[in-house]
Amino acid sequence: MVKKEIKKETKKKPDILNISIKDWQVILFFAIITIFFFWEIIIQKRFFWEDFVYQYYPFRNFASVALSSGIIPFWNPYTFGGMPFIADIQTAFFYPLHLLLTFFVSDGALNFVWLEYLIIFHYFLAGVFSYYLSKSLQLNPFSSILSGIIFMFCGFMVTHLIHETMIIQFAYMPLIFLFYNRSLEKYSLSSSLLAGLVMGIAILCGHPQITLYIFFTFVLFAGFKLFLTLKDESYKLTKSFFKLLGLAALPFIIGIMIGSVQLLPTFAISGLSERAEMTYQSTLEGSLGYHQFFTLLVPKFFGSTNAAHNEIPYWANKGYWLYWESCIYVGLSAIIFGLLAIYTRRKERNVIFLASVSLLSLLYVLGDNFLMYKLFYYVVPGFNKFRGVGRFGLVFSFCISLLAAYGLDYLLKNPGSLQIKKYIKYVLLGIGLLVILWILYLANVFTGLANTYNNPAFYKNSINQLGISILFLLVLSGIILAYAKEYLHPSISIALIILVTFFDLYIFGSKHNTSPHNPNLFYRQKQHAKEFREENKQELYRVNSRTFGNIMFFERNQGMIDFIFLMEGYNPLNLQRKFPPGRTHDLMNVKYVANANLQEKSLNLDLNETYMPRAWMSYKPIICLSDSEIIKTMTDSNFNYRETVVLESQIDFPQDTVPGKNVVKITNYELNRIELAVETEKTGILVLSEVHYPAWKVYVDGIESPLLRSNYSLRAVLVQKGAHKIVFEYKDSDYQFGAILSLSGLGIVFIGLGALRIRKNKKAA
Repeated sequence: MVKKEIKKETKKKPDILNISIKDWQVILFFAIITIFFFWEIIIQKRFFWEDFVYQYYPFRNFASVALSSGIIPFWNPYTFGGMPFIADIQTAFFYPLHLLLTFFVSDGALNFVWLEYLIIFHYFLAGVFSYYLSKSLQLNPFSSILSGIIFMFCGFMVTHLIHETMIIQFAYMPLIFLFYNRSLEKYSLSSSLLAGLVMGIAILCGHPQITLYIFFTFVLFAGFKLFLTLKDESYKLTKSFFKLLGLAALPFIIGIMIGSVQLLPTFAISGLSERAEMTYQSTLEGSLGYHQFFTLLVPKFFGSTNAAHNEIPYWANKGYWLYWESCIYVGLSAIIFGLLAIYTRRKERNVIFLASVSLLSLLYVLGDNFLMYKLFYYVVPGFNKFRGVGRFGLVFSFCISLLAAYGLDYLLKNPGSLQIKKYIKYVLLGIGLLVILWILYLANVFTGLANTYNNPAFYKNSINQLGISILFLLVLSGIILAYAKEYLHPSISIALIILVTFFDLYIFGSKHNTSPHNPNLFYRQKQHAKEFREENKQELYRVNSRTFGNIMFFERNQGMIDFIFLMEGYNPLNLQRKFPPGRTHDLMNVKYVANANLQEKSLNLDLNETYMPRAWMSYKPIICLSDSEIIKTMTDSNFNYRETVVLESQIDFPQDTVPGKNVVKITNYELNRIELAVETEKTGILVLSEVHYPAWKVYVDGIESPLLRSNYSLRAVLVQKGAHKIVFEYKDSDYQFGAILSLSGLGIVFIGLGALRIRKNKKAA
């Protein structure tokens, strides 16, 4: 009997997968598209805007200039009459790349362009990190490139560019996921330590809300992995389960330890800030309506808000800022390939997790329009502390960027499969429905759908934006069809997919942050600021820069730019108790007050002739033990604020009512230390017109004395008769303990990695 030789038929590998691509080429590609996307900013033809100018640049300027002088700026005396600086997590003082800005300080200032370049650099990092994450999941390089493009230029990243701390923190999410997933997949202690290190860096980036959302996502991922392990072990608690549990928990412990130098001081200020309490209604800001899910396909269907204000205004929600707070656009490629992944790879574990969390995030951003948000608000710790519900869309953006990589990976490996053919039909059907909708819009069928459509320009914008999305969808589906049918060379097909993906997001977001207004021109009145700095060398005083109608002589955070003492500021974490009630200008040492004359169209600073000195003595203390009693006393027209001081704690004070003669002189004034020479013929209360904060300590002749809160919000100390040297110094025990924890966390990481390396080398030998 003759045996027939049976040949096993092997499936031919698609040509596109045989193309070799090196990592350095991909990194160069990401650098090129980053430069292209931000070209106008890079050459300083346009500039970043909004909170970049109002808040983040002043933070960086103040921090970098102080550090360049060898000073860690615990206290900022130039905003709101004074407030903690490092304790405010939004300053992100300890983020390593922020510290590098110190080297770019010149002539006592940090040019804003260096901060713009730093932010742009994080978009490049976001793409590179996302690329390596996708590769680590065994996805082909082209799919990984697609994931990087989607992640780095998604709606959240583009529209929140003005919120620097959000962007730089979110950029690290793929890198955390890479190490965290590797630690759980391979039971790798080194990867777990690296995940903790990057988590710690992310915390130092300075946005607690984004920290919460990122950490929550990884808690879900850890739970998912642990459940799968239990399932694989027939729901028995085995050694491998507990090992995995330890590896899952370790990065959180390490990350929090490394971030403690920032977290502990922030916890202290959070209870004293105006945002210490937030109502349920206030947290709903930025939530989406169901109709806004349409912006996943047509991002500017309801208008937009951009730096140049040259597009149809956003009208889906009240408030121009809600455009970026509710933007969930991730690009049409992300939707097409993300859904393809769910359709074709829905049984794969990572796809199940990413798809589930994507759905969860979309339901959450609906806020009060769906029960998910209320459940989180009342059950999950931390979710009741922040506004901007739509910001949770970052989780959707991250997950869909990875799902898109899974989808394209499947297409490239299975171009002629039945599932691809079916999916293309579904896509074409969906596009057909959008075309019908577009035709109905062209026929003016929906002019009565919204009051806004009474303006023809708004209606026309919806038509145009819908048409743009349809065009991109047709091009993408055409490329996919051409690849599946082998009408185009595979390399041309993938190149077109990547280019169309980029230009879709480029058209959507490249002009969003290009303001024509130079930040240097925004902070005007430079000559006045210079004159005040010179005058402050002789006498310390403050300026009230705001007048009626919110008209400003100096901008709110200009104090941190030009180092002048302002009553104004722009900071969500400003202290609840920052100004005395009644006679505020006088008690806060305000020498000049802004005054606007609308008829003459003039804005001046007028002398406040009744202002009090920065430090003075009182011999008539009044004890008030409640806020209401303090306010009532100080707002009484008979209250003699020039001689009397209101204290909140009982002190042993002589009953002599006759004021004593005294001399009070500030001999040294620094950010974290104030020295005074006081000579008084009677025991009295030294009142310092500086905002009270628990971290300030006071020393009389080198001996620590109780720091008193006076006049609702100021510092004071009891001074015995005679001549004394008095020192107020900022000493934050939370920072000191946090620094120890942070260094310990870093020590655990590097010692642990070193020990693992030595162990590996010994085994290899």
